[in-house]
Amino acid sequence: MKQAKNFIEDYLVKHKITKKEFMSKSRKRELVFHRLIVSNVLRRVFDLGLDNCGKLINRDHSSVIYHVKEYDKLSKIYKDYFNAYAVASSFARSYLDDKDKHADIVHRLLISNNVLRDNINSKKEEIEDIKTEMFKLKREIKELKQTNKELKYNYV
Repeated sequence: MKQAKNFIEDYLVKHKITKKEFMSKSRKRELVFHRLIVSNVLRRVFDLGLDNCGKLINRDHSSVIYHVKEYDKLSKIYKDYFNAYAVASSFARSYLDDKDKHADIVHRLLISNNVLRDNINSKKEEIEDIKTEMFKLKREIKELKQTNKELKYNYV
């Protein structure tokens, strides 16, 4: 927990945010963004429980749950979230010992692997849809050619 506190202090200095601002009830966009990033780092890199994460950022455990879910959604849409988390998590890993770093790498690889598997399955479904559409179009072309031949035959 001490490592996580040190990370937060250094993160705030790096981003020129006072601890008072960060811990306040303010809903300024910039502060909410940084709380969301820090919550995710605490949860995923430091592997802290929801209550402990909440205490460190002066929020409820439910806010941490919200931040984690919100990050998962937003990072897929906005690269700013993804990039900010990547930088912060990399920065946070410097506070961990080697054993924890390896566990985090394995965890990230497993998540990445699952994402890739989902993407592959999605692409397979798209390919099947395209094949079905191609089959229908080929059949339609064949029917149109036949109709064209019949029309030519009737006019001759």
